[in-house]
Amino acid sequence: MSEDTEEKSQAGRWVIAMVSVLVVYVLSFGPVCALANKYYDSPEAAQFLMWTFYKPLEWGCERLGLEKLSSSYYAWWCEIFHAPY
Repeated sequence: MSEDTEEKSQAGRWVIAMVSVLVVYVLSFGPVCALANKYYDSPEAAQFLMWTFYKPLEWGCERLGLEKLSSSYYAWWCEIFHAPY
């Protein structure tokens, strides 16, 4: 393999890795927040988790007009885990 081809394939792997991390972050919002609501003793602790890790996602949803979709996704996970919504 030439150096140029090797550099391109390595760059492609980085792009795939970053996209994968972003997809996992977005999809983890529902189950993580639902489990936090279910198992944390205080709602403040669960809210702290959500504000700390998922505030950028909430901000993006607000800017793109996806609040209803993200809220439905979260409610669906709360229903699965029998967590308060």
